[in-house]
Amino acid sequence: NDEAFRKLASENANTEMCALTEQVIFTEPYIVASNNRWTTPQLDADAAELREDVALHAGIAALKRKFVEANEALLHGDLHTGSFMLDLEHQTTYAIDPEFAFYGPMGFDIGAVISNLLICFFSQDGWEQVTGEDRSKSREFLLEAVKAVWDGFSSRFVELWKQREAERKAAGEAHVPASDAYMRKYMRELRADALGFSGAKMVRRIVGIAHNADLEEIQDADARAKCERRVLALGRRLVTNARDVVADDDENGVDALVAAASALRG
Repeated sequence: NDEAFRKLASENANTEMCALTEQVIFTEPYIVASNNRWTTPQLDADAAELREDVALHAGIAALKRKFVEANEALLHGDLHTGSFMLDLEHQTTYAIDPEFAFYGPMGFDIGAVISNLLICFFSQDGWEQVTGEDRSKSREFLLEAVKAVWDGFSSRFVELWKQREAERKAAGEAHVPASDAYMRKYMRELRADALGFSGAKMVRRIVGIAHNADLEEIQDADARAKCERRVLALGRRLVTNARDVVADDDENGVDALVAAASALRG
């Protein structure tokens, strides 16, 4: 119930780990900080641009405020493709390494997974260049996975929401039922949050303290930097204004995000 939820949220703030997240995702990539690193000299100018982009700074400030203030659900806090373990025999998924768990904005975890998939998507060109392998099937799979993450989450979330509404009505609880119009509005806002947080994760993985193995292990610095620059380009757009990538009235999930990622490959 609502009272129990508020009690759990206040008792499990995980203040120290949240402060670390605020530092390395929402602050340091946009200033001069000793923790920051990037492929140099290839991305020196790109890193400098981040520190001077006023619109980008406004976007990351809004996302940081959301991260700090919105205790919508219990989150993993550091969710990425390496955080999952699958039991195929029993059709069960586990999330591991929950030390960053806290009550926060739902879009944060969703965006983190999407960012990881997009980073891997952009890395495929670098791996293709250094190995000579055709990575077209991998790129196709990764973009389909991006869509599947959002579509799967949103459809299941709305299903559970409607189920809960029915349960409350059957129990005679005093509450104002959510209309279909409000559900659609809420999901549009949640999608924008997820894409904004995805962009923040993408930026930090290129210029912040913690990077991504899909890119880091590309030994050719020029090939790696070319991929990283594309990650930064999409990340900056999403942080600055996610609705510029996927409009609020877009009824096609995150198809426009996938199209934007594909377009960056030229």
